[in-house]
Amino acid sequence: RRSSDLEFVKLGSVVKILDKSDNQEVTFSIVGTIEADPFNGKLSNTTPLAEVIMDHKVGDVCTVKRVEEPYDVEILEIK
Repeated sequence: RRSSDLEFVKLGSVVKILDKSDNQEVTFSIVGTIEADPFNGKLSNTTPLAEVIMDHKVGDVCTVKRVEEPYDVEILEIK
């Protein structure tokens, strides 16, 4: 079985995550720094959150570091 590109978070992915620190679900697109627009759901691939979830898959829990208070996120969906 060939794995699909949608199985792993990549540049251009639309990702739904659960922020374990406050139980909030957030959906955003991962884009390059030039297209980044966090207020419209476009997160730069160089942010600590995007960097930590890149190449992960649904169900993975990742710890976001390089921030004042590290926190865990769970990947719920990748489109």
